[in-house]
Amino acid sequence: NYLADDLLFVVFSDMDFADASIHFYTNPGPFSVSGTVWAEDDAGFLPLSGIIVWAGYEMDDGPAVIVVSDEYGNYTIDLPGDGMIQVGSEDHLHMTGGLLPNPPMHPVQVAGHETGIDFVYQAPTSMIQGYVLDETGAPIVDAEVIADTDGPGFYSYTDATGFYSMGVVPGDYTVEIDFWSLEQPYLLPFSEDIFVDHNQVVDLDLMVHTVNSTISGSVELDGVEYLDG
Repeated sequence: NYLADDLLFVVFSDMDFADASIHFYTNPGPFSVSGTVWAEDDAGFLPLSGIIVWAGYEMDDGPAVIVVSDEYGNYTIDLPGDGMIQVGSEDHLHMTGGLLPNPPMHPVQVAGHETGIDFVYQAPTSMIQGYVLDETGAPIVDAEVIADTDGPGFYSYTDATGFYSMGVVPGDYTVEIDFWSLEQPYLLPFSEDIFVDHNQVVDLDLMVHTVNSTISGSVELDGVEYLDG
């Protein structure tokens, strides 16, 4: 793997786009973290490939360094320097069928090549679930429900009945509907702040409202009607 430099990464959506610089360092130095990603089940521990592992410096707002575990579950992240970092793991590629890392992040003081920073993916014991409906009680299908927290967040999509369910780790969450996942414009509810305890299932229903009125007008820039807004 390489660290990153002088590359532009652009993400497009139907409505907008965002860009971020990526930096490549082709000569890894004397600092790194490494470990293995495992899945725990009734048979024991099995190595997990295709799992994202990232590292970011605690006092640096720069981008994280990201790698993917190999066929043996191993990963190595080469770092540009020493210091305190957070090393986390997420299953963005959906390789585990809903398992969650425990813990999701490790604090690591890097002074050289730090080894044994392992992640174990387990079946979640806590859940957030509920229905997304409109004001008539009709289900909203394929709506993305997001649970944000200080660490890696979680998300789920509603099924044909409007039901969603996501496994989470215990903690505080802000739960909301992603507006861009809806097939037509709705007025969304305020986000909900909840706490999920160990071995707890939190039921949280969310209601959207059909847009049946409009507000129109014009925008002026320095006294001239602005047509591109």
